[in-house]
Amino acid sequence: MTISYGDNVKILSSDKTDELGLAGKVGEVLGETRPSSTGVNFIGDDKDDYVINVAFVEPNAEYWFTPDLLELINQEDSTKVTLNHSQTTNQKKWWEFWK
Repeated sequence: MTISYGDNVKILSSDKTDELGLAGKVGEVLGETRPSSTGVNFIGDDKDDYVINVAFVEPNAEYWFTPDLLELINQEDSTKVTLNHSQTTNQKKWWEFWK
């Protein structure tokens, strides 16, 4: 499975993730980029010129990681925007726009 926006991931252990206290933490994927184009600082070995942005509640921070340092926890199929469409008696119906 491919890691993508909205997925929850766990940070795997490496020298750098252990040093920063991020190993084992769970965060949410917010984006992806190519460091050669954007110049972002990242954690990991960038052999594929591809990194993923992960946001954490604790610490309140975002970091860029190479995919080999991320474990997919779940894909957020439930990441949907819904609206509550309640109608009161004084609301017009869409086809009654002239009233």
